[in-house]
Amino acid sequence: MRILFVDDSYSIDQAALEHLRARGHDLKRTRIAVDALDLIRRNEFDCILLDLSTIADSLGLAEIRALARTSGVVLIGTSPVESLVADSLSTGHLEFQSIPVLIAHINELVQPALLVASEFDPRLTHAIKNQRLRAFSANTLQFAMNLMVDGWCQIICLNAQIPGPIQSEHVAIVHHVGATETAILASVLPGGGIMFTQKPSNPRELVSLIRYIAENRPIPCGLVHNFATHRNRN
Repeated sequence: MRILFVDDSYSIDQAALEHLRARGHDLKRTRIAVDALDLIRRNEFDCILLDLSTIADSLGLAEIRALARTSGVVLIGTSPVESLVADSLSTGHLEFQSIPVLIAHINELVQPALLVASEFDPRLTHAIKNQRLRAFSANTLQFAMNLMVDGWCQIICLNAQIPGPIQSEHVAIVHHVGATETAILASVLPGGGIMFTQKPSNPRELVSLIRYIAENRPIPCGLVHNFATHRNRN
């Protein structure tokens, strides 16, 4: 398996590299997100591991979606999902709104708007229809990302449960889908071409993670694959 590991602080010792190579894995490393993009243009990878603190704002929704078309993408971080949600709330990239408030201001949302809830209230669906907004429902992160990047859809209703207010009257609004928000969504929508996991703290954990990825590899979510998958799921 051909793997690219993007991390500005992690050091993979020689023993771990030899262990991985002996098992047929070809692992390349870079400490800079921009260099990673150059490596990806010149090489094909089965899987790309991205450290959240390294890529920061260098890779956003469009870039990660592009990577996931040809490679499995694994976002790694040191914080649990709940902390990522708190960070996203503090930056204003994510917020939770009650159904009545959201209905009253649905036509004021910056478009395309990504709404996330485990189940969408019929009142909200009716309000979107009354405003004649182009809306589409998605059950997978890849399909939602395609809709966001392509821009033809004004409202994307993603069926998932983001950790936060437990009241059924609240819907999550993702105002900005960066690396942190992508990791949050990947954590609550497992099984696709993008996944989120905790960062290995030592070479042994890294080897275990690579073994896990090799056995449960996120499949690339290219357009052909997406069409067939989402035609059945959505």
